[in-house]
Amino acid sequence: GDLLRWLKSRGEEYENALQYPDVIRVAINQEHVGHREKIAGAREIALFPPMTGG
Repeated sequence: GDLLRWLKSRGEEYENALQYPDVIRVAINQEHVGHREKIAGAREIALFPPMTGG
């Protein structure tokens, strides 16, 4: 959740892409997790739907 909020503060494009955080799914190290999961030590974080188009 903190990461999504931080990304949203990075600019208008991010703010628009993240305006509905309840539909954003998150995976850490290729495993789907909830928005409260800690990201410390994560090697990969993915957001679905993808924010970069692929």
